[in-house]
Amino acid sequence: MLTLFFFSISFFVPKASYAFSLQEMFTSENSVITKIQERIEYFFAFKVENKVAVLEKQAEKRLVMAQGYAKEGNNERVKSLMQSYLQIKEQQNDLLEKTSNKKVLDTVEERTVEQQKTME
Repeated sequence: MLTLFFFSISFFVPKASYAFSLQEMFTSENSVITKIQERIEYFFAFKVENKVAVLEKQAEKRLVMAQGYAKEGNNERVKSLMQSYLQIKEQQNDLLEKTSNKKVLDTVEERTVEQQKTME
């Protein structure tokens, strides 16, 4: 009887339900789908130069998302995205040490300077 009583209370006590945005699930930097997609993209970039380009694209994506959240005033998301951006750039830096391709190094340098201007 007691168990039946507790189960019946759970049916009669209203609870708030939260919906999720399907668009945010596919575009959020923390979503599992986004992480899997980025890892697959990185895995199939076989050359070091291609891996660097993939990481550059991911870093740029984080920076653009951080800009949007900064305009909205969501400082916590901006902070999270900037940390993610820095992690990607560190990973990219590790790969750059393995290459001597001057064109790749110059491209990354140029884009990083532009990204730093955006961050300011």
